[in-house]
Amino acid sequence: MSHGDVIFSFLFIVTVHLIVHLVEDAKLGGPVQYQWMYPIERYLGKLKSYVRNKAQVEGSIAKGYMIEESLTFCSRYLDGIETVFN
Repeated sequence: MSHGDVIFSFLFIVTVHLIVHLVEDAKLGGPVQYQWMYPIERYLGKLKSYVRNKAQVEGSIAKGYMIEESLTFCSRYLDGIETVFN
């Protein structure tokens, strides 16, 4: 067998083996929408946008999150000013 045949046969075996486990995973996890990572990926992208100082990433994310939460909390109680919540 040539090198290409070996790689193709290996990938074929892996693909067939994956199909064997799909039924078991579907029974364990339920419908696909409950296993999606898209909402988590969007939230991580939002947290990533808070980074301003790449030397202190965690502190920068925490500060950005606290600022957004504080502004959201305060904007709910502003009368006479147009915000997202009124």
